[in-house]
Amino acid sequence: MRKLLFFSVTSISVIFILFNSSIVEKVSSRFNKTIYDIKINNIENLQEDYILSNLRIKKGDSFWTFNSRKLKNDLKEIKEVENFFFNLNSTGLLEISIEERKPHMVWIKSDRLYYLDENGNILNFSKYSFSNLTEIRGSIEKNKLQEFNKAAKKYDFLSKKVSKIFYSQNIGWKVYLFDRKCLFLPEKEIDKVLGIFNKIMDSEIYNKYNYFDMRILGRIYLNNENKCLSF
Repeated sequence: MRKLLFFSVTSISVIFILFNSSIVEKVSSRFNKTIYDIKINNIENLQEDYILSNLRIKKGDSFWTFNSRKLKNDLKEIKEVENFFFNLNSTGLLEISIEERKPHMVWIKSDRLYYLDENGNILNFSKYSFSNLTEIRGSIEKNKLQEFNKAAKKYDFLSKKVSKIFYSQNIGWKVYLFDRKCLFLPEKEIDKVLGIFNKIMDSEIYNKYNYFDMRILGRIYLNNENKCLSF
């Protein structure tokens, strides 16, 4: 009888220990849960590694310490990203969907292409699937380009008619239009000069001439040559 009782108690103890071990393993596994993978969706011109390298959250980080605000701030700092959406599911998969920023223009320097945003920042695109972008050549000063783009936003004709732009320090802007007309602009007071040129475009003067030099404020030099001077 005593042997039977001892065996029963021993069996119950073993079952209890095994049951507790199973609970401990489950609880431990739950608390050690990690972000097992990070997947970037909808990228066309960016490399996934580039996005991941700019995020503080890494694969293998704790699931429980995931900070959505930190991820939002990191994604906002990536200049090639226009918008984004992300979701961390219960299995530990973090999916990030990206809307890429469209370049404002393409800078051609030493036969290489650099895509720029409105502020003159180079966008780190590894693939290129853009078309109908304004070309810019010559040296670039970001503050000057920002002033030019800010003024240009006010006038719809610039976004539709400008083919190429050439900037020369202390000289100004040379703008080549799609209809093969040339426009020279000063470094300063671009907004004011563009306002005057906008009125010229609605007049017979624009149809009559192909070359408009407006670098000297208050004066316009006109020429009826049938082609734009070479860049």
